[in-house]
Amino acid sequence: MNGADYWRKRALKVKNAALVKGEQYEFDMAKRLANAALEVESAIDVWANKYADEDGTINADEARQMFRGIENHQWQNTLDEWERKARAGGYDHELNLEYYRSRISRLQALEAQLKNILAGYAKPEQVQMLGMLTNVYSDTYYRTVYNAQSQKGTFTADFAQFDTEELKKAVSKPWHGNDFSSRVWGNMADTLPDMLQKAVGRGIALGYNPEKLVKEARVTFRNFKKYQVHRLITTELAHATEEATYEAYTQSNIEQYEYLACLLYTSPSPRDMRRYR
Repeated sequence: MNGADYWRKRALKVKNAALVKGEQYEFDMAKRLANAALEVESAIDVWANKYADEDGTINADEARQMFRGIENHQWQNTLDEWERKARAGGYDHELNLEYYRSRISRLQALEAQLKNILAGYAKPEQVQMLGMLTNVYSDTYYRTVYNAQSQKGTFTADFAQFDTEELKKAVSKPWHGNDFSSRVWGNMADTLPDMLQKAVGRGIALGYNPEKLVKEARVTFRNFKKYQVHRLITTELAHATEEATYEAYTQSNIEQYEYLACLLYTSPSPRDMRRYR
């Protein structure tokens, strides 16, 4: 019962139990984000087709008309005025500057729309992750306390008990500058819209039609789920687990312990992820 390998395995089982919860959470989050992906693709498709000619290229003239008086109202000269000057000669440089401004303006409008869509998913996801992290923290804490007492051969109730609000406070403490809630919001309502906007911008520069722009956005969203979301979940999960472990050992009057890495958690399998793309 006192062999080092045995107790290492007990400790790793606690960590693995947390990682399994994280794996299930990521799988469930992928299902929730599937709906967000459809909304995003639909928004980009509608946006792109507003500016598409019959040959499928983006119609800059149509875009200019739709945004005149909105993003462009602050310009000293309208695009029509710049075009008239360009025809008279000598204003090619200024015309090009205004043209690229109009394109950036349209992309900014799209990014704002995407931010609005994804913010609607970020808010409930903050609540979902809070629930997962509090569950992991509680489970890790009590399992670790039990293991520590088992190793000593003495069982007592003389250790801190956490209610729901205390657990929420424990997992919501900022670390590395932010708390998990801010990182969820930042990833979904800032990073992802920016990635999508840049993908669309690159597509326009390469002459993609609306259908191909949507495909580019789909790939961008897929990579976001595969990398950013996976990194976010595993990082927050690992932090909550280690904080709970530290607190459990502190309550058990253990002054030193060995850190054991557990690498059993990988992102959901490609087969599972394909179901929610």
